[in-house]
Amino acid sequence: MSTFDTGLWHQTGSDFAATDYIASKAVNLAPGACDLCPKPIEISQFSAGASADYQIETPEADTYVLTLRVSGQGEPVRFDPTLVFESVDANGNATALCQPKQFQLSGKDDSYTEVQFELELPAGRQTLRMRDDNPFQPSGIRISTLRLDSRSGVSEVLAGENATDNTTYSIDGRPVHDNTPAPGVYIRGGKKIIINP
Repeated sequence: MSTFDTGLWHQTGSDFAATDYIASKAVNLAPGACDLCPKPIEISQFSAGASADYQIETPEADTYVLTLRVSGQGEPVRFDPTLVFESVDANGNATALCQPKQFQLSGKDDSYTEVQFELELPAGRQTLRMRDDNPFQPSGIRISTLRLDSRSGVSEVLAGENATDNTTYSIDGRPVHDNTPAPGVYIRGGKKIIINP
């Protein structure tokens, strides 16, 4: 369960549980099946119009890739989710950081995929809001973890020793075992590749 800990600031470069938010609306939690999640629970329902606020700290102004690890039922059983990320100021005003993104789910509650969002963020502490952008179309999404990585970190991975490896890797260096990965930024053969929706 979330502790709503306002002293917790998530750092770039590591996974954190989707349940580690400081505020939420229309969010349910349940035991999760993702081995990579630092907690045994996850967001099990992100209802139509739902939101969750996270405190993050970025070392520098940069383009960041926010990766969600998700599972659940989408079309044709439920609607495919559409999420957007926003910056929330001290007065609670929200500003969109990206376009709303609709994506497909795996169709199973225990089969996880990754969805990525590009965000331009300033340096320092800030609050990000993950919000459902389809208030009239509830999806069956489950959200296990979030991860924020600097876009400049991709260059460091590309310069690594495995430049001849043809395996596809997620932006944080995990192998992707899917012939057609979800849209996002990946690394294959030492080069950055972008798969568009």
